[in-house]
Parts: sequence; structure tokens; C-alpha cells
Amino acid sequence: MSWTIIGEAGKQLDETEREIRELGTGWTLQAGRGAGIDSVSWNQAFREIDGAGEIFPEQGQEITLWLDGVCYFRGIVEEPTEISGVSFGSRFSALGAGWWLDQETLSSLIPDATEEEVERPN
Repeated sequence: MSWTIIGEAGKQLDETEREIRELGTGWTLQAGRGAGIDSVSWNQAFREIDGAGEIFPEQGQEITLWLDGVCYFRGIVEEPTEISGVSFGSRFSALGAGWWLDQETLSSLIPDATEEEVERPN
């Protein structure tokens, strides 16, 4: 069993399939209320302070995680954070569809032309 990651064409983490261990350690996959994984995160140490020569995702890019040819996660990368206790590196995370849907307020009421709340039409 081998987890792989694929990024986006034209990005530093591009459409080339790579084993996730090539990108870092401490991978965490979090399942939410839905049927799939809602978020992933990992630590990635760099050899240089600016990460020169390293492959890492850009904020806002889409990534997918695969296990033996089956897609288990598709999400958008958040802004990376520094890893405490590591000279050079970042903690990366990506949020999937389940996470984004949980952030939306769902209601049957919508504002009308006068900004009064009315029932959403069928």
C-alpha cells in the first residue's frame, strides 16, 4: 500500500505522481462527518531556509491523495505555518469539500429586494 500525492500543472507541486513520504513526515488524515477525508496535514523540513530546490505546494492550489490508484482526498492547500523546533520547514494542510461545506451556513431563508428574509423559492 502506497499513498501518493498529485498537485496541479504549472505549480511547484505539479501533476507528477509522488509518494507522500517524498514531501515530508507527520502526515495526518482527518475524516469528518461525511464519507471521506476532510483535511490532511504534514510537516516538511527544508535543507535551505527559503526551501530552494524543494517541492512543496502553494497556498490555494489543489492537491489529491491516492492510495493504490484510488483517490481518497481532493482539497485546497492553506497558508503554511512554521514548524516549531525545526530550523527550516513548514506545516502544510489542505482542506477538502467536507470542511468547506461545514463552514457554510445553510438556511431556507434568503434576503429579498428589501433585505427582508423570505423563504427560498422551490
